[in-house]
Amino acid sequence: MELATLDTPTKVCRSCGIDKQLSEFSKEKKKKDGLKIYCKPCERARFKLWREANIEEILLKDRIKHYIRKYGLSKEKALELVQDRNGTCEICQDHKPLVVDHHHETGAVRGMICSACNSMLGYSRENPDFLMSCIKYLEKYHGSR
Repeated sequence: MELATLDTPTKVCRSCGIDKQLSEFSKEKKKKDGLKIYCKPCERARFKLWREANIEEILLKDRIKHYIRKYGLSKEKALELVQDRNGTCEICQDHKPLVVDHHHETGAVRGMICSACNSMLGYSRENPDFLMSCIKYLEKYHGSR
């Protein structure tokens, strides 16, 4: 950082109180001088604190945006799915964190299921005949050790 001299315009940061060159401040059109009131390092530190204090809300909004972008859902439907993330899996009926299940060819959202059941559907390639073969196999050896 270059030291301020009498001929270089400066500004005092409202956070650290140090007189700094104007290049140490980010632009902000709304301000009279066109610059933010905090220097860049102080602005980063303030943002980091704000982010830490608001991380749950930030993650919630990010997940909603993800559901809208990935599944083409309305904001209302995405919010509904985000709020249902802890619940009962539609397949195994266990109460645990849930993920969005969607049809891989059409992209249509089918519901909320647990990660284990979602993986099972994925490994079965969503093929009902394959899953029926698995059921027959399990029934054949049910009770054997």
